[in-house]
Amino acid sequence: PPPPPPSPPPPKSIIPAGGIKILHGGPKQDPDKKGVQLACLVAGQEGEQQVTAPFPTATSTNMMTIALQCCKKSDTPGGLDTCFRWIGSMPDGCVGGRGGVSGDLRKFTYEAAVRECRLLGIAHEGTPYTLCNHDCRNEGCKYNEGPVYTRLPCE
Repeated sequence: PPPPPPSPPPPKSIIPAGGIKILHGGPKQDPDKKGVQLACLVAGQEGEQQVTAPFPTATSTNMMTIALQCCKKSDTPGGLDTCFRWIGSMPDGCVGGRGGVSGDLRKFTYEAAVRECRLLGIAHEGTPYTLCNHDCRNEGCKYNEGPVYTRLPCE
């Protein structure tokens, strides 16, 4: 009998080779606003939607959903992107749901987060948005209280 067909190659990871940073959404102990890294998502973690928070949480678990926030890329090399934690009005317009203890934060994988930002940007301004290059602190939706997706490579 003929040999069995070769196994298909593993699916290509959408997560960049160096991984992507998950930042704290707006810690007070980070005055230069470079962001405090909570985790690094790497290839093989495409399904992750939560990270372990290294700080006290309001629930009995320290697992927190990674919040979606979208950005319009900066035109200035090295500049901070323009954040969109919400479009229209808060809290109804929060792009990933409302954070905080009583929030309704929606869960996104990294791939779904990238796709959602692209679609929101096209619908809002006719140009795709991306994940952000900073923590976007104090931009609303109570995302300061937990982890947020970024497009930054891990260190």
